[in-house]
Amino acid sequence: MVLENDQVKKVYGRTAKFYDAALVIYRLAGIGRQRATSIDALNLRPGATVVDLGCGTGANLAMLVRRVGPTGRVVGIDLSPEMLAKARERVADNGWDNVELRCGDLRTADLPDALDGAVATFALEMLPDHAEVVARVADRLQPGARFACLGLKEPEHWPKWLIDLAIFINRPFGVSRDYAAIKPWHAIEELLSPVSHKEFLAGAAYRCVAEAIGPI
Repeated sequence: MVLENDQVKKVYGRTAKFYDAALVIYRLAGIGRQRATSIDALNLRPGATVVDLGCGTGANLAMLVRRVGPTGRVVGIDLSPEMLAKARERVADNGWDNVELRCGDLRTADLPDALDGAVATFALEMLPDHAEVVARVADRLQPGARFACLGLKEPEHWPKWLIDLAIFINRPFGVSRDYAAIKPWHAIEELLSPVSHKEFLAGAAYRCVAEAIGPI
């Protein structure tokens, strides 16, 4: 079953307290390195404005703040108030005064104008309407600005029992087999100019980077 917004809020409201700890297995599998590679691919410069779509507890914030510098701006958007509460603790603990966190639906939340970059990590594959989100972001990206998307996908060559096990492990985060048809990289690569596409974790995850082109 694909979750509705209210169901997503409940799921991540329940998991917010242990979300970061629960992801330790993914960090051991190299997800932290993949996050950094995705953000590096944005080619952000000091003073840039970047949006973190589905920012959750703020795992990307430190890397984004370092890259945009004190004169830059980082905007994080997430549907879950509880997840954002954790992100706000992170912001306060680090004294970041150039980070703005917004609670809202990615399909309707206010986006900054003239974006220098956008990143989504483990967020868009939970959205059946992801193409609408990608289109909104693409419309705000300046020419040459990049969109990096990191997420999970159903592996093409895994046996059914192993896929079922992976779904079971991720069930606390609302994952089910119904999400297999959601493939955000298609929309990104259709609306923007593809830069790179890589699969890892034996095909269970992907990183897609694409760039906005100016008027022809």
